[in-house]
Amino acid sequence: MSRRAALALAGVLVSLAACTAPGAGDPSAAPTPSTPATASATAEATPTPSASPTPQAPAAFDLAALAQGDYTSAQGTWASPGGGQLVITPTTIEWTEKGKRWASLDGLAVDDVGAGEPLRASDRQEQTTMLQWGYSVGGFSHGSLLAFYPVGTPSTDVLRLSIPSDASIQRIIALPGNGVGRLLPTDGTPYVMVRSDAAASAESAAPSSEAEPTAEADPDACRAPAEGAYPCAGGQLPAHATPASAIISGYGLQTAILRSPTQNIGCAITKEPDGATNLECDVSSWSDNAPVAPTDHDPEIGYPSIRFGDGSAPPSYGGTKGDPPCHAPGACPGEDGRIVQPQIVQYGEVVHFGGFACASESTGMTCWNLASGHGAYFSRANFKTF
Repeated sequence: MSRRAALALAGVLVSLAACTAPGAGDPSAAPTPSTPATASATAEATPTPSASPTPQAPAAFDLAALAQGDYTSAQGTWASPGGGQLVITPTTIEWTEKGKRWASLDGLAVDDVGAGEPLRASDRQEQTTMLQWGYSVGGFSHGSLLAFYPVGTPSTDVLRLSIPSDASIQRIIALPGNGVGRLLPTDGTPYVMVRSDAAASAESAAPSSEAEPTAEADPDACRAPAEGAYPCAGGQLPAHATPASAIISGYGLQTAILRSPTQNIGCAITKEPDGATNLECDVSSWSDNAPVAPTDHDPEIGYPSIRFGDGSAPPSYGGTKGDPPCHAPGACPGEDGRIVQPQIVQYGEVVHFGGFACASESTGMTCWNLASGHGAYFSRANFKTF
């Protein structure tokens, strides 16, 4: 076909298309004036504002996938009270501490500020996944750790540490450079990462039958476990609690020593080399007029004390001690001979160490174990256990 014939044929086809188009050349198909719409039609046509999307609760941790470097189930932004942050995508983790880069993970490949050993991943009895890596400086080993704890799994075994945390939500324990041996922190709560992105609100709203008891930040919202006790005692660590600051170190032990503003009440929380802790408290005025009689006590040898033990049961008053309590100034020097003065816990303050918390009020002191909830309220005239 010649080029002229092809152009002619194309013109015919265009004309035919125009003639067969709906309404073409048909006066009856001409548009007519529109009629007023009925009320129902108007209502149907009126757009309604759409509701804001409800944040979806995050997926459960896939521990097996996490151990393989697939972080999909943990993706989001996480933050800790100590200033740490994790930004997690399905394949990477960016870790910063107090605004400074600490480590980057791409799958199971790690780029650490001091990494010298390959990352090791372990799925601990299908309860948590731990990612660990280490390096050496001056002959001393350092190590970092990311431990993923699903909902319902308490963080009671973090390299032999028991770290209080809210088991009703997902958590990541992030130890930067202190996740090994002698460098393990005595207080792990500043290293507990929780979600800080939009998924956090959905997660906290999701019901959980295995939630640990939590204390409200406002004491007025709590119910005291015993008459006169600190209102939020027996539950999780209150939001305003701070780590104990007076620590005696030596001979494998670490002891936090506390005293009330009047110096009448003193407590010592001791952490053993194996991680076990125990708490003992004394009320000076009880030597003359105790509200309860001591048990298992020999007054010819020494004095009784409030014995919390490891906190697995309510404390008792009794026993016999011959040496001054460690919270007495200069009674228990450190291994280097250094004298540590006891921390004065001001009224309204709550301090914690080794899985115990103590709240100081003008009416007395309340101490309790964060895992079991057992504790006691004690003052000049009171001794109430729970």
